[in-house]
Amino acid sequence: MTTTAKSTLKRTSLDRRLRQVGLTRFDLTVIVTVLLLIGAIAGTLLFGVEDFGGVRVAYLQEPDRAAGESGTGEIYLVSTETGNTRQLTDSAGIILDFDVSSDGDSIVYSERDTETGRADLYLISLLTGETRQLTNCIMQDSDCLAPEFRPDGQMIAYERIDYNSDLGLGVSPNRIWLLDLEANATAPLFEDSQILGNTAVWADNGRRLAMYDNNSRGILVYNFDANTDNEDEQVGFIPSDMGLVGEFSPDGTRMVYPEIVIEDGGARSYLQLADFTTGFLSNITDPGELADDQFTDWSPDGRYIAIGRRYDTQATQIYLYDTQTGGIEPLGDIFDPKYNHSPFQWNASSDRLVIQRFQMFEESGGFYNEGQLEIWAYDLNTGQMQRLVENARNPQWVPDVG
Repeated sequence: MTTTAKSTLKRTSLDRRLRQVGLTRFDLTVIVTVLLLIGAIAGTLLFGVEDFGGVRVAYLQEPDRAAGESGTGEIYLVSTETGNTRQLTDSAGIILDFDVSSDGDSIVYSERDTETGRADLYLISLLTGETRQLTNCIMQDSDCLAPEFRPDGQMIAYERIDYNSDLGLGVSPNRIWLLDLEANATAPLFEDSQILGNTAVWADNGRRLAMYDNNSRGILVYNFDANTDNEDEQVGFIPSDMGLVGEFSPDGTRMVYPEIVIEDGGARSYLQLADFTTGFLSNITDPGELADDQFTDWSPDGRYIAIGRRYDTQATQIYLYDTQTGGIEPLGDIFDPKYNHSPFQWNASSDRLVIQRFQMFEESGGFYNEGQLEIWAYDLNTGQMQRLVENARNPQWVPDVG
């Protein structure tokens, strides 16, 4: 019997059975489609994304040492409206860091394997809860860590450290690698192994990538739109001895970054602004002021730069630099010398900050020894402070799932 004949018999048999129950092939197609949709919705609800409620924040929840818990922190979500929390990871290793995609669909994180001591990158879907491994650094005697999503979510920049155990060359310095999620391919940003880099930061338009290069003692800014035959156009350089990368302006044409001041045996930092269009460098804060400005985050609407500022040995407070007027003022509603405020991050609407907060001092001014890391949200319109979770760190806003 031919294949065609067998197929015809199968179709005839199926039609006969459908008629027996009062259905047609079209009815069967509709039923199957509905069942598939129900399954997909059930999977989403089972993971609890759609019914979670409210704006979400991702963070690392620390184990409760006082209760005898061991291990390392796990990634959680918390709703700013309901206070509901949900555990996303259940790792057998050590979660080092993570980043949330700009569309809120996924989180990339690095996890150190406790047996080999090496770290790999993983991706978890916030729609389904599915987790998949992105790199194979354990097998390659390397560490892969500090992942950062490109704003379109299709590429990840991360740091790779090669241990060179078989070659006896010692541990290599950090280099920036790129991981193309669509092509499932990864490669170093620079073919030249002498170009090092750490702390990758993307511009919001994804056209520039900044990193700090210890070899050249400055910030390298890679321009993906530049002429690849002209290195001077492709790679910009900002001299800086601070060792930190700053924050791009929302349009990617400027960067605010900290620079170090060494004076009377001590060190502090102030903020500078680099303009990639003009090549001009200028000061945002006064290098002569006895303040230490290190942490920054540029609001998505471009109006403000949130600054983590510290005077003497006091706790870090949040100040706002107005890019239109040049004025800088403390956020008075949350200003509290007892508490340290950093890191922090703007939401997409530029009207809320999520903040890692820690009580450093007692009312008397002495050190407070019982403090723990907390995650707070601050509303600039109402001045309301909201404590979200305790014993937690590294907060990031999670946009609504698309």
